[in-house]
Amino acid sequence: MTITQYIKSIRSLFSRPFPEASNLSTYIKTLFLIAIFVSLFLGLIRPFNMNDIEDSTWKYSLIFGAITFISGVGYELILRFIFKLKKEGDNYTFIKWMLQVIGLMIFISLFNYLYISLEFGMPLDGLLYMMWATFLVGVFPTVFIGTISMLKSERSNSEIAATLNKKTNINQSTVNDSTIFDIAADKIWAIESLQNYVNIYYWNGTTIEKKTERSTLKSCEEQIASTSLVRCHRSYIVNTSQIENISGNAQGLKLKLSDFETLIPVSRSYIPLFKA
Repeated sequence: MTITQYIKSIRSLFSRPFPEASNLSTYIKTLFLIAIFVSLFLGLIRPFNMNDIEDSTWKYSLIFGAITFISGVGYELILRFIFKLKKEGDNYTFIKWMLQVIGLMIFISLFNYLYISLEFGMPLDGLLYMMWATFLVGVFPTVFIGTISMLKSERSNSEIAATLNKKTNINQSTVNDSTIFDIAADKIWAIESLQNYVNIYYWNGTTIEKKTERSTLKSCEEQIASTSLVRCHRSYIVNTSQIENISGNAQGLKLKLSDFETLIPVSRSYIPLFKA
């Protein structure tokens, strides 16, 4: 592999969609595993002269593990509820996740330094050393877990998409005579949520048109029973009878509808509806 090809492969990896992280409990579980790794690594390997405190090695190992977990939770809450960071969509890529990991390591480093300063009186110039030590211990398991999660999700969703594309009845869902905002259900291709409004994309006989109404996706969802319209994402309802092709990436499935340019995302929680 040439250097140019190697660089292209790295850029391709960094630009790949990263699994959505809308579920806070999943993040906390992953962070808990990382905190356990940190405690075990420090207690068993004893880097950074931890042998000098042999009688208290496990005590401080557990303390640093707890600091990792508590500061990590605080970092995530700040991103979600103060900066309103959205970890979803094609714009949420592997490189953006990596940058957030770097921010997390810096955040944990500050709390590690604060604890060491209070406990042992570490001077300010020890902050850089603490950052280096924190990155050395924490970044590898975090990146490893994240990379494995992304590749596993990609493979799983690609396999699901390939299986669904082989189904001969994928475009044969039945509809009834329901209407939504005076539009026949079988003419609706997709419904997109815009907070207190929805965009309804429907077939007018020759092309797809868009109609905006003041409503919520939940309200629309209550009107689509026994139709080929199904909820597939927090922001979308889709007409399964118009699906031409299904692809998969780390964030879930993508639906290509006939005569419709936008790919419709399918969240992981809704994938079982399409597998049935």
